[in-house]
Amino acid sequence: MLRSAYFRAGFERDPHPGQARFYETPDEYLRNLEGLASTYAKVENVTVGAAPHSIRAVPLNNIREIAEFARSHGAMPLHMHISEQVAENAACIAEYGTTPIALVADNGILSPRTTLIHAIHLTNAEFVAVAAAGATICSCPTTERNLGDGVFPADTAARLGIPVAFGTDSQAQIDILEDARQIEYHLRLEQQQRGILDGVSHPDWVSRESIGNTLYRAASRNGYAALGLAGGSLMPGEPADFVTVDLNDLSILGVDAASLAAQTVFAVSKTAVRDVAVQGKLVLEDGRHAEGEEIRARYRAVQRRYQDYSQNHVKTGEPQ
Repeated sequence: MLRSAYFRAGFERDPHPGQARFYETPDEYLRNLEGLASTYAKVENVTVGAAPHSIRAVPLNNIREIAEFARSHGAMPLHMHISEQVAENAACIAEYGTTPIALVADNGILSPRTTLIHAIHLTNAEFVAVAAAGATICSCPTTERNLGDGVFPADTAARLGIPVAFGTDSQAQIDILEDARQIEYHLRLEQQQRGILDGVSHPDWVSRESIGNTLYRAASRNGYAALGLAGGSLMPGEPADFVTVDLNDLSILGVDAASLAAQTVFAVSKTAVRDVAVQGKLVLEDGRHAEGEEIRARYRAVQRRYQDYSQNHVKTGEPQ
């Protein structure tokens, strides 16, 4: 459970009325974060973390307060968006005289509990600082492509042994395996080469494993670690979180056991996934969700409300 902090509309910008539902005062945020942690303190396999959205949304002095709160309350995970776009770096330099990564590094905010979302536009020295701190980077390739943010230099992160996990960030597309394969494919397009991450020699990324196996680990175990949870390996004592795949699905037909993980990353389509278990409970069984019809009905209702809203604002000439 990551509680987001959002205090302003951007670098040196006051809160915007259109974002009013996001805002809390800094004191309200810390009280609500503490309340969330208290509520879930004894719930198995649930952690609570702090998520100051970004340096543009949370001023530095408040990020420092949140980071200290997280440290002093059971070493909570700390997640934040950073260096997603070139313009973000430029605006941070204008306000603080330095880049976002340098700012958090110089203020003691980077640590093994820190997960940096996106972290695309970093210098080599900044990647070295992230690696030295033991922080994780959460890449969101499908969203970053959708928004035109840029290509995450996963090969640089890999060479330095920086753990990489995957997130969605938006709901334009939600497919963790698509994110895993695109982290390699984006590099191929950019560098006009193949098998780029296969060429990385850092033992935390690729030792005797194929890049497919390594990316599968990034799509599973690394995400648990970023959230302060043990899991992703189906070891005794870990949550029984797993999926089953139809080996007769055309996207993976004929695969052998040795290459199953790699083929899962690079070939499996959503249609091949038959069951999804969370802590031993099937939430998707034989391709069907127990509450699928209700979910679809509610989603259709949301879509209709949005369409009606859009049409009314277009007719009146009001901004959407």
